[in-house]
Amino acid sequence: MGLTEQRPADAEQVAALLETARAVRRTGSNGVNERSSRSHAVVQFVLRAESTAAEGATLGATLGKITLVDLAGSERAADTMEARSGDARVHAEGAAINQSLLSLKECIRAMEKGAHHVPFRGSKLTQVL
Repeated sequence: MGLTEQRPADAEQVAALLETARAVRRTGSNGVNERSSRSHAVVQFVLRAESTAAEGATLGATLGKITLVDLAGSERAADTMEARSGDARVHAEGAAINQSLLSLKECIRAMEKGAHHVPFRGSKLTQVL
């Protein structure tokens, strides 16, 4: 949700985009972690060739890619202060986070085994990754 693609022209614009990504990141305090991620975030940088064919690179070719992934915390509900306070919203949020992390685990397991099918549709997180 909220996926965007930007084409920064310089280092300052890259820094501004990283700040925007940091600003929309949701965190919350609980009994296990003071600044636990409460949302998944993915920031991907793709370096593309902008040179002419005479310089040896194919115009628009991908030269490199780096993906930064911040996965929401997966603290056990029984270990958090919120579980003791009975906050249903936080409990539901934690269940959704754990479901997406379970889907990610199943994708990794399938890839590790060389399966013909990787169940990436199990969550929005795995669909994006």
